[in-house]
Amino acid sequence: MPAADKKSNLANLWTYCIFLLASLLLFSPVLNKNFASDDFAVLYRLVYQHKIFIREFFRPLSDITLYLSYLMGGFDPLYFNVFNVIIHGSCAYMLYRFCSMRQVLPVENRTFFAWSAAILFLIYPYHNESVVWVVGRASMMACFFGFLSLLIAFSEMPASRKYLLSCLCYFIGLCGYETILPLPGIVLFLLYRKGMPLKNLFVIAAGYSATLILNMIVRYQVSGGLLGSYGSKLFSPNWSDYISKILKTAGRLFLPPSTHSILLIVGFLIVFFIIVTISFICIKRRNSDSGTYFIITGSLCLACIVPFMFGINTRTFEGDRVFYFASFFLCIWAGFIFQLIKRAKIRLAAVFLAGAYCLYFFYQSIDSWRTAGKITTTILQQTGNLKPTGKHLMLINLPEEFNGAQVFRNGFQEALLINHIDTTGLIVINYLASEDAEKINGIIQPVFKGDSILLPPYSAIYKGIISSRQWANTGDTIYYHSSTSDKIYYWNKKAFLPVNKPF
Repeated sequence: MPAADKKSNLANLWTYCIFLLASLLLFSPVLNKNFASDDFAVLYRLVYQHKIFIREFFRPLSDITLYLSYLMGGFDPLYFNVFNVIIHGSCAYMLYRFCSMRQVLPVENRTFFAWSAAILFLIYPYHNESVVWVVGRASMMACFFGFLSLLIAFSEMPASRKYLLSCLCYFIGLCGYETILPLPGIVLFLLYRKGMPLKNLFVIAAGYSATLILNMIVRYQVSGGLLGSYGSKLFSPNWSDYISKILKTAGRLFLPPSTHSILLIVGFLIVFFIIVTISFICIKRRNSDSGTYFIITGSLCLACIVPFMFGINTRTFEGDRVFYFASFFLCIWAGFIFQLIKRAKIRLAAVFLAGAYCLYFFYQSIDSWRTAGKITTTILQQTGNLKPTGKHLMLINLPEEFNGAQVFRNGFQEALLINHIDTTGLIVINYLASEDAEKINGIIQPVFKGDSILLPPYSAIYKGIISSRQWANTGDTIYYHSSTSDKIYYWNKKAFLPVNKPF
């Protein structure tokens, strides 16, 4: 191997190590975070039931890596969390390598462009669900192979080999999550802008199309469906629903979630004005920069197709994993904008401000997940200590999430079983959403009215009959009959406390 190649490979290895170390440092507050919600359900299915494929659900790539993490460290969350963070650092490194490719995008300040885009991706705050939530790795693993497919497609390999490998990585990525579906369109768009003949483009498009069709066939044969329970979110008879999803998703690409809709609207209008101004400046230049700008913007729009169709939560960080693929191209877009600034001091100041903005909300998101992990641990410890002396142990206001960070929306029974806690007679009356919890000042306290006990926000006990809205997003009321020997506990935001029954 020539000395120059050895030096280049060593430099790439050091750069990769830098991204891994930075990723581990950034996410160090949550490396020991407990599992949450679906984590328990999936791990129980994999470890105890030995099932990877289930009806209308196709995530074998994620499930296989989860089982490998289990083989390495059992049910120790550290092994799962470190794996996720390493994959995230690897994705950031691949973004750096993609931006460093001279044959893809004509950029003047390439080193600055590559580093700024990759660092922004590393600290981008609105895709942390993919990294911090253990089963959220499904979208990240899909993107890992999607980004690898992208890098291979623009590598120096012979055409016949690289497009075959690119299609293989695309197939594997689709076994993780659906957000990378638009990847072939992005590759073809970039190749077209480079001037590749249409004949060659048709051949490459046929290869990617065959890969997608084959994956859909395998998906249907294995799971019995194509989109599973998520399919209902993709299609709507009203165009206004799509417009609303697109506007909300576009805003959330740049803005944090908020319960104040006016703030989000104002923030979106400011962002929209900035983007229009940048686009106008690029059009006015009429040089290679303007062409590159629209190539990157077009790629970003294609990458956002799935988030646009799914929509995104504007109130919490929940669901941000669908942004992981799109954020790759958003950070390329941002990095390109910054390198257009001619004055070095202003350019560095702009990146610093963008980085400070990202880090502020990055650690808001991290803090939500850390708090959610503490809540999960507290609930499991307390439930293990609650020994029912009667027939049933009833729990009211079991937290389903904290500011979008999962707690026990699913998987509570499996969590107890994994932690060797007896589930006999256990009944979860209802689940508490953080939005409802925040509306209650201080801790939740029972309100006694005659023979009734009211337990905010949606539960009541009257003469042994418990009525409650089981889920925050439904208006259906359920009823349970309790006896005097049953034990009833409620979550007061910090701990489970017994309900002192007047009957």
